Amino acid sequence: MPISKWKRRCLTGVAFVAILGTIDYAVDFALTPYDGLSHVIWQDFRRTDDIDLIYVGTSLGSRSYVPTTFDQVTGMSTFNLSSNGQRLSDSYKAIQTAIHDKHINYVVLNLEYGQRIQSINSTVVYNRAMVEDKGPLEKLMNTASVCRSVGLKKKESIQVLFPWVFDHVTPGHVLDNIKVKMNPERDVSWKSHWEHYIGQGSFQGSGMVNVHLKSNKGLKQVYKVKDASGIFPDRVFEDLGRICELCNANNVKLMVTFSPKPVFSILGVAKEHFEFDKKLKQFFASYGVPYYDFVLLKSDRFHNSDDYYYDHEHPNPEGSINFTMAFADFFKHWKAGDPVDDYFYTPEEYLASIHYIDACYFNNKVKEQGIQLHGISLNGIGITPEFEYQLWDDQSKRYQTIREYSQNPDFTFVPLQKGKYKLRLNVRQAGSSVLQEQYFEKTVSF
Repeated sequence: MPISKWKRRCLTGVAFVAILGTIDYAVDFALTPYDGLSHVIWQDFRRTDDIDLIYVGTSLGSRSYVPTTFDQVTGMSTFNLSSNGQRLSDSYKAIQTAIHDKHINYVVLNLEYGQRIQSINSTVVYNRAMVEDKGPLEKLMNTASVCRSVGLKKKESIQVLFPWVFDHVTPGHVLDNIKVKMNPERDVSWKSHWEHYIGQGSFQGSGMVNVHLKSNKGLKQVYKVKDASGIFPDRVFEDLGRICELCNANNVKLMVTFSPKPVFSILGVAKEHFEFDKKLKQFFASYGVPYYDFVLLKSDRFHNSDDYYYDHEHPNPEGSINFTMAFADFFKHWKAGDPVDDYFYTPEEYLASIHYIDACYFNNKVKEQGIQLHGISLNGIGITPEFEYQLWDDQSKRYQTIREYSQNPDFTFVPLQKGKYKLRLNVRQAGSSVLQEQYFEKTVSF
C-alpha cells in the first residue's frame, strides 16, 4: 500500500529532526569542554554528600566566599554554586535543586549592580551542567525553562539548542577533549592562566588592581559603574521575590548579602550605592529576609584594602580568605541569634572612616584651544584634595609640572603641536607636604 503524501512529509520531518539531533549531540560532545567551570562545579556538588548551606550569585559570590575557610570556622558543610554572570532565574533553580537533592538549611544570595545585565551564554552553560545527571524529560523541561527566561522571540534563544557555538574547545584540543570525556574516572579539576578551582564550588582569581593607570581594567570601570548601579527594574525584584518565597516555603533560612568592593569603587558611586542599599533592605524586610551590605562592615571586623582585589570588584585569594573569615565569624553570631547590627557602619560613619585619598583620575575633552582636564579625587568626607598636573618629557625621561598644586580640579593644557601627550594627575590633601598621595596617568591625543 503506497504511503500517502502527508505521511511521507511527516516521516521526512521526523527523520530530519533525528539526523539533526544526532549531529548536534555528536558535535556538542566533541566540542563542549570537559572541564568547563559549570560542569566541574555541578559534578563536585553531586559528589558531596552533606551540605548545610549554599552560596548563589555571580562571579562576585564565587570569588568572595571560600567554603573551606568558612567550614573551618563554623564547623558547617557549605558549597558555592555561584557562577560567572549568574541570572537570578539560575540562582532560583540552583536553590531548588539543592533543597531537593541535599536538603539544605541555609542560602546566602550575593547581589551586585550588574544583576540585570548578565549574559545569555553563561545561563545556557550553567543550566546544562545543572541537569547533566538528569533524565531526558527533565533536561527537556530545563531547556524549555531557559528558553522562556531568555525570551522565545529573541534570536539568542536558539543558542540554548546549539550551545557549542559559543562554548567550545579550540580545534587543536578536540581529540583530547573526546578522550577525556570517554574516561568515566576523570578527575574534577579546572585551571586557566589566571584563576583556579579550589573545591566546593569555589574558584579564585589572582593579581592586584593598579589604580594608577588608565589601561587598568579596574579603574576604568569607575567611570562606567554608575550605568550599572541604582535601582533594579521590576523584573529583577520579581525574581528576588520568587527566591524569598521558595526559601520560606521550604523552611530554608535565606540571607542576602552585598560583598565588599575596593574602596575606590564605592567612593565613585557612594550616593547611588547607599540609595540602592536602602531600597533592597526594605524589599527583603517585607519577606522577613535579612539583607547585609558588607561594604559597611566595620574595620575592626574586616580591614578592607584595595590590595585584596585584582580588578574593580573581584577579590584575589588573600582578599577572599580574609573576608570569608570575617563573614564566618559574623554568621556564627547571626545563627546563634546574637545582635549583629553593631557590626556595621552607617553610610555616614563609613565615609568618615576613610580619612585618606584612595584613588584619583581625570576626565578630558579635546578642544581647539587645548585639552580640558577635570581631576576627580576619591576620598572620604572631611578631606579637601588639591590637584597637580604633569607632562611626561621624553628628553629628560621624567614628568615636568605644568600646573602647581591647587584646590581647583580643572586645568586646560595647551600643546604646541598635534600628537600624543602622556599626562599625570597628582592628588594630596590640602596642606600636606608629600609629593602626592595618589596619582593617575593617561595618554591623550591632540
